[in-house]
Parts: sequence; C-alpha cells; structure tokens
Amino acid sequence: MSTRKNRVRSALITTAAILGLIGCGTVGGPPGQGFVGAKMTGGGWIPSSSGVQGHKANFGFNAAQCVESVSAISGHFNFHDKHARGFQPGGVKMNGAVVGVNLCSPGPCPSSGCPAGSIEVEVAYRSTNPRFPGLGTALACVEDNGEGAKATAADRGKIVVMDGPFEDYQNEGPVQGNIQAHTCTCTDGIDNDGDGLTDEDDPACDDPNGDEE
Repeated sequence: MSTRKNRVRSALITTAAILGLIGCGTVGGPPGQGFVGAKMTGGGWIPSSSGVQGHKANFGFNAAQCVESVSAISGHFNFHDKHARGFQPGGVKMNGAVVGVNLCSPGPCPSSGCPAGSIEVEVAYRSTNPRFPGLGTALACVEDNGEGAKATAADRGKIVVMDGPFEDYQNEGPVQGNIQAHTCTCTDGIDNDGDGLTDEDDPACDDPNGDEE
C-alpha cells in the first residue's frame, strides 16, 4: 500500500465510524458551536466518470446523526456508475450502511476534498457488481443549495472510494434530482411541539436514537 493510502487509512481507523472523520467540523455545526445534528436525503444522478455525454451515475441515500451517540448514526447509500472507466464490465455498483455523518466546516474535509459547507457521508459498502466482489469504504459528499427559485446554485455530489474493490474511483458533478437537508428537532434550540420545553429538556427527546420533539 502506498504512503498516501497508509495516511488515509490511518485517518479512517481513528474515530471515523463513531463521530466523524478527523479534520471535519462537529456534526451539523461548525467547531465551537456544540452538537447540532445533521440529516439529509436525496437521489438522482451526476455525470458518469466516463466523460461521455449522456452517461450517468445514479445514486440514492439517506443519512442522519441527530443525537450525539454512536448508535444514532443511521442511513443507507446506493450508487451505480455503469460506464465507470477501469471497472468494466458492469461499472461501479455498490450499496451499504452509513457509518459517519460530518459537516465540512470551516474548510473542506481533507480526506475526501468535500467542499466547506457540504455534508460528508462515510459508507461501509458492499459491491453488487459480481465481477468486482468485496467490501470497502467510500466517502460521499452532498450539498443542498436550495430548491427552485430559491436555489443559490445547483446541488452537487461527489464520491471518493477509499478502499475495497472500487478503490481509487472518484467522481463528482451537478446533481440532477434532489438533495434535501432536514432539521434535527431535538438539537435545534427550538420548542417545536409548543410544550414549553426545548431539546434535551423535553421528555419527547429522551430516546437516545430518536429525533422527534
């Protein structure tokens, strides 16, 4: 394994699967603001890594960590770039569980190069292309830049495969589809249900894996 890959693996082996990758901000909020929580869903496609016009890489995901607990990390990710260079026949085809959710703030997340302000999702994936069997780790980052006329820019997606059968695959581009950020109601500082109690003071938030106030 190269020196560069050893450095990357060392960063991942730390607390990556617990509360996020080294160098990224607190989940859902910049460093120094405490735990805020993050939840995003989405699906659609970005251009294929083949570079051929009309080739698409399809994806779908949900990812959340709304409570400061290892068991609160949840979600699933699937991805298929049928025309991916170097992985023919069948292309890059994977699905797996989300094991980390991180806000890249105040700067980019160094392991993936995900831009500041995006959410980086760590995935423990399984290849579903029988020509390239195995397990690995991938990082996907997504940006929700608003919807319709209120959008400040196109949503963007990026994926970087760290190891496993699709190691070194990378792709990014504008999303055709939808990326949606959601509020974690038990960490937003608001009395969402109007009972006079907020966040951890509300019994509705007692479930360590829940996020409903």
